[in-house]
Amino acid sequence: MDSMAVSSAKTVEEVCDLLTHAGDAAMATRPALSQRVRTAWQTIPYGQFDERTRALAAHLRDAGVDAGDRVALLGESSADWAVAFVGVLRAGGIVVPLDPKLGPAELAPIVADAAPVLLLADADLAGAADELEAATESVREVLVLGHARPGEGHRSAADLSHTSPADAVEADPRGVAETAMLVYTSGTTGTPKGVMLSLAGLLHDAAEVAASVRGSHEDVYVSILPVNHTYELTCGMLAPLLTGAHIAYVGSLFPDEITAAIKHWRATRVVAVPLFLKLFKRGIERRIAEGEAVRRVLFGVLSRVADVVPDIGVRHRLFGTLHRNLGGRLTRFYVGGAPLDPDVGRFFERVGVGVYQGYGLTETSPVISVCTPWANRLGSVGRALPGVEIRIDTPGPDGDGEIVVRGPIVMQGYHGQPELTAEVLDSDGWFHTGDLGHLDADGYLWVTGRSKNVIVLANGKNVQPEEVETALERCPLVEEACVLATAATKGLSAGGEQVTAVVVPTEAALDAHPESEELADAVAAAAREAVKHLAAFKRPVRILVRTEEFDKTPSRKVKREAVRSWVAART
Repeated sequence: MDSMAVSSAKTVEEVCDLLTHAGDAAMATRPALSQRVRTAWQTIPYGQFDERTRALAAHLRDAGVDAGDRVALLGESSADWAVAFVGVLRAGGIVVPLDPKLGPAELAPIVADAAPVLLLADADLAGAADELEAATESVREVLVLGHARPGEGHRSAADLSHTSPADAVEADPRGVAETAMLVYTSGTTGTPKGVMLSLAGLLHDAAEVAASVRGSHEDVYVSILPVNHTYELTCGMLAPLLTGAHIAYVGSLFPDEITAAIKHWRATRVVAVPLFLKLFKRGIERRIAEGEAVRRVLFGVLSRVADVVPDIGVRHRLFGTLHRNLGGRLTRFYVGGAPLDPDVGRFFERVGVGVYQGYGLTETSPVISVCTPWANRLGSVGRALPGVEIRIDTPGPDGDGEIVVRGPIVMQGYHGQPELTAEVLDSDGWFHTGDLGHLDADGYLWVTGRSKNVIVLANGKNVQPEEVETALERCPLVEEACVLATAATKGLSAGGEQVTAVVVPTEAALDAHPESEELADAVAAAAREAVKHLAAFKRPVRILVRTEEFDKTPSRKVKREAVRSWVAART
């Protein structure tokens, strides 16, 4: 994609043309989007993608969608969702992505705040959409996404798209600086906030991500994350579309089905979260451990050789058997959303798949910085994207301070909440992230934690829970960990804060220790061993073992307040 064409786009319609490669005959027959329809894959080429978005836009306008109206999308990640997203923009609407993992009761206050005029929903979510329509005066109709047969009383968005685009009535042109999306954050506590993002910000972010990682029309992305979150939307949809890449939506969280899709499409890139890489690594190691002795020995030998081979392409060829099982072309994982364990990154680098971590928030469209194959330091989250400024406010003795950001990617504000907006967005345009970190001499950003999560001990020392959690999760008996402050009741620290860890055992630990008391002792002992390398004040005073997975937000962040309540009930 020509960067000049991206930067010169002034209207929403021009941006939509860039995403669908309108008028480019060479791209018209190339695959744009694929999704599973029952047991078979269905592929939409770019020419058809363009036509569908135009026809849908025309019918949305016929249905009464005016420039600036909000239209909600309630569906799983799919080609149909992508068509709907661009179609709503073409119609002049503002997209309100809703999380399909939330129930009607959780979505109701979001829909009430956003006040969409239409709601587009997956067929199997039409019932939930009907409840939202009944509870919200603004919603005039529920349309079913895609080609699924709608239930009684519903029209299909695909059925609406049969009119020729030539018959479309053009909407009033909207500029890229106007609000294009209203995204509700899924914070670990409290009511979600509506983040207003401009298309200019989203376009800048997607274009610079695509340029930084040098994406091309030869790439195939397998999409595994929810596209209603800005991380997948920008990195896994908008950036690939700008470069003419092919996106395949798996529609499953099962590792075997994801692996099968990567192999089927011979995927080159996957946008992921650290948890996926951790599970993927464990799966590879498990298959090696369960295989023939000669294969285990060979893998060990190749690993030692790979450690001294600087070229990642050579390492990719060394592990040819592994890569043939993944289609042979997978070369990059892009990772964000949570801290990445450097050991996991080094494992994939060793076998020939680059791991490139980035950083951002919903309020920043979302990517602020990113590592690339040409500028990568495992453990850091890379350098700022072009056009983005990063500053560290009030750094402490260790150099860490609050990360603040300025640039076109920053949100326009929180919908209907000017006071809340003013708390994080100052008059000079700097967005205060609430995250802590530092910049090294070469401009790489290192994120060390959240300011609100910091544990302040009685002796004045600060502990970042994320650092301790990373150490605990390296323990072979620990699946996941949550570290938080609890009140100290003994000794000189009584009345102050102390470090408490809650850990969830792995399946292997549960199988090896069926007795609950034995399990707790074994896991706690292994966890204490895993944090021995940390300074003494950072090590948990208490380690509690629970067998249930932590409650999480839709973006897979642990609900710390829920864990805190669980701990309080056991004090």
